[in-house]
Amino acid sequence: MTTENTASAVITNNSSKTFVSIGLSHKYSDVYSSKAGWENLAPGQTTSPALAVEYNTGFGTTGEDWWFLLAVDSQGNVWNTDPSNARWLWDKVDWGIANFGEVIAEGLDATGPETLGAGDVAGVLMEVLTAATNDTSVEGYKEFLLRDEDAGNTVTITLTDTNIHFSAPSGTADTPLALAQAAPKPANA
Repeated sequence: MTTENTASAVITNNSSKTFVSIGLSHKYSDVYSSKAGWENLAPGQTTSPALAVEYNTGFGTTGEDWWFLLAVDSQGNVWNTDPSNARWLWDKVDWGIANFGEVIAEGLDATGPETLGAGDVAGVLMEVLTAATNDTSVEGYKEFLLRDEDAGNTVTITLTDTNIHFSAPSGTADTPLALAQAAPKPANA
């Protein structure tokens, strides 16, 4: 018998970076998908509200949980879960990574990194996550399976300067926090 479950997911920033925008996409095979974005996540902070993620457990279920994190730091660098597999994501977005870089560069050039337009960056980041969530591919996603004991509980995704650590009552997993795109150089540099 299949049981439909829901857990919550939050991101804790234990890195030295401030993320002006950070997004998370979760897929349970092709059955469920969800995404959320948050702004201005400083070191030591945890995202709020939590992202509700749905998944199935029980006899005969074959689904798997897949996670993709995408973040832009206060310097305009883009970070994600898997640099060797995520190239497809940038290629699929019709405006391309170059234009994403231009948006960041314009913000840096006009206002400086300390006042980067988080709302503007968040909007672009959510467009990318929407493209990733709507695609049935899980290339670039980290597999971290949820179990019965995770239902009603919280998955905590902790960022360090080099690592993403997934933790839930059923277990843990790690994947690198990788630089996907260095900040573009401002035009006046």
